Amino acid sequence: MHRAWLSVFLCLVAEDIVLAQAKIANPGFEQGEVGSIPANWIVPSVVTDAGFTSKTVDQECHSGARCAMLTGVSNPPANAFGNLIQALPAGGYLHRRIRLRAAIRVTQSSSGGSPTRAQMWLRLDRADHTVAFLENMNGRPVTSPLWKTYDIETDVPGDVSQLVFGVMLFGAGSAWVDDVSLDVLSEIHKDKIEPPRPLTSQGLINLTAFSRLYGYVRFFHPSDQAGRAKVRPVGLDVLQAGRPARGAVRGRPAGRHRRERRPQRMLALGVDQDVEAAALVIERVGRHEVPVSLDLLPAT
Repeated sequence: MHRAWLSVFLCLVAEDIVLAQAKIANPGFEQGEVGSIPANWIVPSVVTDAGFTSKTVDQECHSGARCAMLTGVSNPPANAFGNLIQALPAGGYLHRRIRLRAAIRVTQSSSGGSPTRAQMWLRLDRADHTVAFLENMNGRPVTSPLWKTYDIETDVPGDVSQLVFGVMLFGAGSAWVDDVSLDVLSEIHKDKIEPPRPLTSQGLINLTAFSRLYGYVRFFHPSDQAGRAKVRPVGLDVLQAGRPARGAVRGRPAGRHRRERRPQRMLALGVDQDVEAAALVIERVGRHEVPVSLDLLPAT
């Protein structure tokens, strides 16, 4: 018995480790030696071969004692640029909205050359080497000599295997980078995809009745609240209901609007779910400020 519980415990621990969110290594560039490539960061050989450098410095940093500095060259090869890179497994970030943030500033070269700019970037890779997302700040490059914080936000799909990010440098000047962070902002909740189900005769009656009420609330209800209502989620909730009907809901316009414009018929709404669940779904209309009064009726 103890052995069984131990196995369960070890499985849970292993699952937590797999799903743990890997953190950026050396995000503030405090580790490693001054003058060397920042520890735990990657500079591709093609970058160094082109003459671009990346190193840890201890002057004019955004915070702490150290930061990273990328330096360009006056006449780089065509399509060459500096790049400081790090990659993380995506496991703990799947189905979450994330934000990559860094403090960056840029100085132009005193010897002239092309204008210098820095661009933070974030790429989400799938296991088959296809790209799920790429943002490189091409439309909003960093050119200011003052320290500023820049963000990239995105949702991480469930098929992503790796997060790759960094800072690129274009031109002959220099870019300083500090305080890199990767944060989870929220979880992404997606409805479970259900297989199609056969529509029963009662289900057809229910769907027809609900369509009438739904259409009236969304398009014809004579109130300002109806124009601001978010009734689509209510419709999706009802359409996803799949149990045999044990109750029905009857809806009618509420308040003084019942006597305005034209007489309204009572609409019987059968829902393929129990009475309590049906009431909960339709009450959402009220929470979205659509004035509809409801009477619960026994199933017929």
